[in-house]
Amino acid sequence: MSGGIFVSYWRDDTRQAAGRLADGLADHFGSANIFATSKASTLASSSLRP
Repeated sequence: MSGGIFVSYWRDDTRQAAGRLADGLADHFGSANIFATSKASTLASSSLRP
């Protein structure tokens, strides 16, 4: 994903707020441009390493 928006949350109690934020951003920018993850996501941590 080039030029997209990355939404990350680290605590379970912020999951709903992060989800609403990601949904709103997807409505505005398109879902293909939004990537949302939690700290447990191995895809996010591996894709951010150089």
